[in-house]
Amino acid sequence: MIPSFSFNRRNAIFLLFCVGGLFVLVLAGMIPLFQEKRQVAAEIEGTRRQLADQERMADLLQALDARLAGLATESPIPMTPRAPIPRAETGTVAVDLKGLAARHALAAFTVDPLLGQIGEDWSRLKIAAEFRGSPAAIRGFLFDVLQLPYLNGISTIEIASSEGGLNLRMLVTIDIN
Repeated sequence: MIPSFSFNRRNAIFLLFCVGGLFVLVLAGMIPLFQEKRQVAAEIEGTRRQLADQERMADLLQALDARLAGLATESPIPMTPRAPIPRAETGTVAVDLKGLAARHALAAFTVDPLLGQIGEDWSRLKIAAEFRGSPAAIRGFLFDVLQLPYLNGISTIEIASSEGGLNLRMLVTIDIN
């Protein structure tokens, strides 16, 4: 026997509630998927913009690298060849430093060799010097000091403000032959 099915109003309302509930459940499951899809699309668009920016920056970086490679071959300061000064001529170092100071309008206060720090090694001599002048004069003076062929290095530079400009104290090391 086949059961009889009667379609009355009450059954129709129950059927609508069931189908509506099913629709609400499906829709509640799909809404987070749509939101996730929008978020992923926004992330993809952001990543595309970053890649485009990085490609533009890569072109700029290559141009900058090429420009810097050309600059690396040029020396900003022409350097003189280094050669130690003969021991008999070490007295001219103070004269040279004072002459460079005068050429740059610096007042030379002291230019003293530190003989107490030599010990038994006479291949290098430290000289303490103090000058006063304008910042531009000190800059030019330091560039010229770096050009002295017997200069091994400048180990200390102290610059302090004073009434007559800037005070420059430095400790240079020269090579002696």
